[in-house]
Amino acid sequence: MDTNKVAQSAADLDTARCRGEWSSIPQLAQRYKKYHPDETVLDTTACIEAELVEQIQRTRPQQRSTGQEHVNDTSDSIFIATPLNSNQTQPFIQRLTDITRGKKDNLDLPDDRQAQFSKIILARIYFESGDYDKALESLQNLALRIEDATSGYGLVLLIQARAIKGICYEKQDKILSAIDAFSSAWDVVEQHLKEKSEMLWYWIEECLYHGILLQLRTGASPLRLMRAYLKLAKSYWSNSWRTYKQWVIFNIYVRHISKDDTSANEREDVIPVMDILRKLFRSLVLVCPSEELNQRTVDLANLTANVHDRLGWGDARHLRRVLQFLYQAKEHTFNSVSITRHLLFTLLRLGEFNEAKYTFASYMDLLGASDIDNTDEPRHYDIVDLLRHLTLANESKEYFLSVCLAGAELYGQIYSNGKMATIIMHVALNVVEEEEQQEKGENELIARTYRIHGAACSLYARQCDDPDTRSEYHSKSIESLTQAVHLDESSWQAHYELAVEQAITRNLYDAANAISKSIQLHPTHLPSWHLLALLHSCQENKEPQALQTLEAGLNHSNLSTDFNQMVAGSAPVLSWNPDEKSVAQYVTLAESHLAMSMTQVQLLEKLEGPDAILDLYTDLFSMYAKLATHLNDAGATASSDDYLMDDGVQQEKWMNGGRHNSITSTTNGRRNSRSLSLSKVDPRRRSNSASNSPRTTEFNAAETTAPPMSPSANNNHSPPRRMKSSSSDETRSNRQGSFAGRGRSSSITRESKSIRKKSMQLIDMGFARRMGSSAQQSTKQQSSGSTLFDEKQQHTPNSDASSATLMSLLTPSFSTASMGVPERRPSNTTPTISTLLNKPTQFYTRYQRDRWYHLLVKLWLMSTTTFIRAGRLEEATKAIVEAEQQLLAGQMNDASVWYQLGMVCIQKAKKSSPPDRTTLHETGLDAFKKALAIDPDHIDALVAMARCFMDLEEWELAEGLLDRATRGYGWDHAEAWYCLGVCYRHDHNLEQAKNCFQYAVELNETTPLQSFAQLPRFVQ
Repeated sequence: MDTNKVAQSAADLDTARCRGEWSSIPQLAQRYKKYHPDETVLDTTACIEAELVEQIQRTRPQQRSTGQEHVNDTSDSIFIATPLNSNQTQPFIQRLTDITRGKKDNLDLPDDRQAQFSKIILARIYFESGDYDKALESLQNLALRIEDATSGYGLVLLIQARAIKGICYEKQDKILSAIDAFSSAWDVVEQHLKEKSEMLWYWIEECLYHGILLQLRTGASPLRLMRAYLKLAKSYWSNSWRTYKQWVIFNIYVRHISKDDTSANEREDVIPVMDILRKLFRSLVLVCPSEELNQRTVDLANLTANVHDRLGWGDARHLRRVLQFLYQAKEHTFNSVSITRHLLFTLLRLGEFNEAKYTFASYMDLLGASDIDNTDEPRHYDIVDLLRHLTLANESKEYFLSVCLAGAELYGQIYSNGKMATIIMHVALNVVEEEEQQEKGENELIARTYRIHGAACSLYARQCDDPDTRSEYHSKSIESLTQAVHLDESSWQAHYELAVEQAITRNLYDAANAISKSIQLHPTHLPSWHLLALLHSCQENKEPQALQTLEAGLNHSNLSTDFNQMVAGSAPVLSWNPDEKSVAQYVTLAESHLAMSMTQVQLLEKLEGPDAILDLYTDLFSMYAKLATHLNDAGATASSDDYLMDDGVQQEKWMNGGRHNSITSTTNGRRNSRSLSLSKVDPRRRSNSASNSPRTTEFNAAETTAPPMSPSANNNHSPPRRMKSSSSDETRSNRQGSFAGRGRSSSITRESKSIRKKSMQLIDMGFARRMGSSAQQSTKQQSSGSTLFDEKQQHTPNSDASSATLMSLLTPSFSTASMGVPERRPSNTTPTISTLLNKPTQFYTRYQRDRWYHLLVKLWLMSTTTFIRAGRLEEATKAIVEAEQQLLAGQMNDASVWYQLGMVCIQKAKKSSPPDRTTLHETGLDAFKKALAIDPDHIDALVAMARCFMDLEEWELAEGLLDRATRGYGWDHAEAWYCLGVCYRHDHNLEQAKNCFQYAVELNETTPLQSFAQLPRFVQ
């Protein structure tokens, strides 16, 4: 007999049984008998088993492969199919008894071995008929060992025996014995995962399913069996197989691992489990009735939000998958408020802010607050009607408030739309105040509502040009923030927001007290330390204390630790989970660190003079590069040593600029011992002693904790009564004529020609590009001092600056790894922020990139101011050009660049002869006009332009500009009030002049080194 055919017949029969191909069993059994004529057990047993399965399928037609009959299973109630009756099973029992009678237990002969497996089939027959005692009796008499069945259908029967034993014990309320049987089945399969067959999965799934539910019933940890279920579902099972049973288990799984007492190791499974649930949802869509599908859709969306809110949302890729599911869920539900809410928060976490705006409006529409984003005609909403909509939509007040808070933060923090943020928070606050009795657990949410309302009102007040409206909303802001602190005194955010608002309204003493409490509660929050330092800077001779405060804050910073933990795309853009880091937090931390370091340099300049601190700008630009590289490190392969360049190289870049000569000749290329670091400033810079001269507002320097404060008078400043304007809109208009049409004096010196030429090119070319002028580029011109301007003529918004300059080495890619090698960057260089976010959204990438560009521009403008004060006007011009270069690279506008150019021209005019002075004045005026064309409310440009008119004896024009400034956003600008007083004095309006001078003095005594308004709001 052909031995190959003998072996093949046995293999074919075994494979068919493993696959559950029962219809082919009779033919294969007959073939097996042909090649094994001496055997009588295997072929007969296989046929009996096939007939039994067919009988079960005929008797239980309601059972489906999806496992729908298990839809309502719980740990206390597990579905068991209706037993077969004795008439159906008795023939099978009799036949199996006959063929196994007389067989021995020593397993020497094939029939003796197969007779033991036949007993498992017999046990199944008893099990299917509900005779659990006889089923257990059949299994207890088995003479099989584990090593007797390690592959093929023998392994399947071994697992089947344990499944039957476990369910029988379960029906007899022997739960622990049942769990042991199910666990032992997984022990066997875990060692033989290379064995893959449909029937093996059928029986091990039964074991794991029952084992998990029974362990939950007894209070034992089901983690091991749940992870086994997860492993098999991910790698071997189809989403359409036993979908309902998988749905039950994974719903239980994700709820179990989201408990407070679960370990971090257990919580790692949340994302793969949620991925499987979403796949199962797509399978359920095909088989679920519409009403059931609607409920399951909402349940899964709620489960997703609840679990991830507790455990974190994972990386951007997972958030994208959640977003895709929510869009699918929206299609399967009709105007679901909860789905819309989840969609909004997911979009915000991804940084899809534009789409989030529309989703927020849709959410409010569903609850009766339609057209809330129409700020032109704000509507008054009936809060009672709104609460009724909440009840009908089964939406809790807490969820509604959370959406309002997120919407206010979106409009206030991202879009800087104070009016819209205030409208939203008015609705939220009305809902809070409508409920007279609040539960204790709601205090934190209500306090947060008042806090965000206060921040929104403060932002709106700063954006109001009407004095009465501005004063009203500043008062509302203080009132709400005070209430927020009262409701939750442990909230450092509330103390911080209150301190910022009090500082803006010049209540410095109370602001110092509030910010000290904030620092005590959260000492690693850098903006809190920055605010305290700025409060010190308002006082005369308190610069050393301000420096100490900044140093203490930077020492509390965990910047390096946080950035080292960051991985590209590993965190959402925004997060409301206190235990979850977000991209926005990382970027804000970097910005705050840089801002505090810039304030350090300004304080040192005030103490030691501009010439003494010029070398510190090397450290500032190096710090900017390091921070930007930290943000890029997630996708970088180079080590940190690649971008931590030698200080001497950095200084050479700063002094030589790659193209032009040294900015300061006093250092002669030698590194001064003074330097800034990422953590502290040299203590020698704080050696100056403070004067004992008294000031109106005074408080002591803070140590690392809250400082003691002393009372002060006149803390809360408000503008005096508005004075009658002496000019009309016409008198405030710009002077006639353009810069391009003005003639030049033949006596202009070579240096004046140089700055004039540079100014012309900067204004005519750069401004035309940004304002949409159709003027063609000028040809390359000769420049006496630098080739910066020649290359700028060839620069387009989509091209990169040459890498030979310091700025081109920092932007637009922010890659400082290339700082040592001056090579030209390709035009498609990927921005650092895009790498940081793993490109989660084009909007956020551009939004964050623009913020970093503006920071870089601010650095160059700050250096320009220092150069002006040091009398180094040529170097100041070069710094302005570098700032302009970044604006063109980022395709942005910044009025401050034109303002600084005007200041350089005005300062240059003061040192020039009369013919040159007139020309430079005209250049400066044109630069101020360009600044005001970009930002009509640029206060510094308005005041500087007014000073020019005052110098030209054009008092009405000057008064018109100053009146416009002080009526608008310059209400707290001391110089604007002083100059306005000078104008009134010239007009012999002495009473008005006196009021202006007095208010200017009050403002000057409470004006910080940098504006309080630059500090971040809507903090998390």
